[in-house]
Amino acid sequence: GLFGVSEGAARLIPALAVHGAILLVYLLGRRSLGERSAWWGALLLTVAPGFIGMGRLLILDGLLTFFVTLCIFAAFEAIRGVKLARGWWLLSALACGLGILTKGPIALILLVPPLVAHRWLTGQRVSIGWKNVLGYLSIALAVNLPWYIAIYRHEPVFLRYFFWEHNI
Repeated sequence: GLFGVSEGAARLIPALAVHGAILLVYLLGRRSLGERSAWWGALLLTVAPGFIGMGRLLILDGLLTFFVTLCIFAAFEAIRGVKLARGWWLLSALACGLGILTKGPIALILLVPPLVAHRWLTGQRVSIGWKNVLGYLSIALAVNLPWYIAIYRHEPVFLRYFFWEHNI
């Protein structure tokens, strides 16, 4: 790899993902609540020992957090206006797909309640439509399907273990 095989190289992606999530929290806060709230939100997340500590561990939780944060941020931007912003919607679908690839369907599960709550609490009724929902799910599936096919061909019992025992 670019940085060789070392402990530091292995820890680089989780660390960058955690810091990327902090940046996304700042950007979402700035667009939604203003500069001061965004700064405080990002600062509080930065000084949360568990959050930053997660970026030092060799686990995928930091990467999942980044993808879910990006997924939610982009979805909020997509439904923010008077009509669905397709570019943001597609970015959200891609991030959701990468989140699913990282740790399973929890990425999709973490997206739906905030979107439903946002629509219910704000009264915002941007029409998403079944066509866009199916497009979203198709993109997320397209990101994951090559991996799941490859792993199934190599190790057929993995899918049962991963989806049933690990996720359910």
